Amino acid sequence: MATLSEFVKFNRELDAQFYQARETFLSNTIIAAAGLLGAVIALSDNSRSTEVVRILFVLSTSIGIFGILLAIIGLKFQYVLAAKTREKLRSLANNRVYENEQFLLVDPPKIYWRIGVVGLILLVLSLLLLLGYIIAKNLPELFC
Repeated sequence: MATLSEFVKFNRELDAQFYQARETFLSNTIIAAAGLLGAVIALSDNSRSTEVVRILFVLSTSIGIFGILLAIIGLKFQYVLAAKTREKLRSLANNRVYENEQFLLVDPPKIYWRIGVVGLILLVLSLLLLLGYIIAKNLPELFC
């Protein structure tokens, strides 16, 4: 039977691996989205475009920027709270705090992970709007 300190050590290692994988995924997604958005803004020329094309451009870039911001907020606070949770777990293990003969485990709030997921959904929506913008820009006879 595993002791309490072995359980805490195993739990700490799994938490670290899990949060590291999640952080890497969100960080890479944010970097790719920001790079794509920057290229789209830098390479766009809407001076002779119709209103529909301009609206699609503004919608895709604004939703993309909002998605990036939400993903960053979700990433930042999820890991700040996860670090605080791990610290609390360590202090509880060091103090041997028990409640009803069960070791207290505290999970960070899931709201920040949900914010990050909403940010990723907005990034996908931004990519779809960007696809619509490209089609509208290259096939203007469909939108005149």
